[in-house]
Amino acid sequence: MQKVVNIDGVGNVLFRRQRRFVRMSMRVSQEGDVIVNVPILVSYKTAKEWVYSKSVWINKSKNKLHEQSSKQTVFQLGSVYKTYRHTLCIVHGKSSSNGEQINIGVPHTISASDFKHTNVQTSIRSIIDKVYTREAKEVLPVRVCHLADKHGFQFNKLSFRNNKSRWGSCSGINNISLNIHLMRLPDHLIDYVILHELCHIEEKNHSQSFWDLLESVCPDSKQLRKELRNYSTTIY
Repeated sequence: MQKVVNIDGVGNVLFRRQRRFVRMSMRVSQEGDVIVNVPILVSYKTAKEWVYSKSVWINKSKNKLHEQSSKQTVFQLGSVYKTYRHTLCIVHGKSSSNGEQINIGVPHTISASDFKHTNVQTSIRSIIDKVYTREAKEVLPVRVCHLADKHGFQFNKLSFRNNKSRWGSCSGINNISLNIHLMRLPDHLIDYVILHELCHIEEKNHSQSFWDLLESVCPDSKQLRKELRNYSTTIY
């Protein structure tokens, strides 16, 4: 069950109620939506009061997202963009590939001034995402298997997603999912995210036992976690 409620000073808030929720939790999505998980035994009145008490934090989070969005790369005709293994060039004409260089072709009918339009930027990003997907499928399985074998973890399946909120996840049956945008991180942070998800095979939550396990297989994990916050899954 879910419903949207407008709260003064916060705006619209999506409340989700499910039996599996054991405590109230809240997050602000990459799109700026406020989402609250409400346990069955907690009233909506209590939940709304709790959200209102967190209004300062919510608005700070929204402002931070707004600041991040202003840092988005704006692709122009002639732009050169480097991925993990490729160099992408925005050109007029047809798309083409020559080893490590990929030309992203844009119709001649689109002028240089048209590039600022959202639909053009979205089209370019969709092509870049395809490159990241290809790279992720080439690079990450080898790295995951290496780290799993090295530290004695056994996962079930490995998949890749273009996720806007998470770098990775581990399901209850030990399926690992990794974000294709890991390909935008330096190697040591890629390994950190992979080890983070592998540790969830043994510790399904973020208890102290989880963090202790992560530190044992990934020294300086606290510093790496802090460094990861400098990156975003949505800012290219």
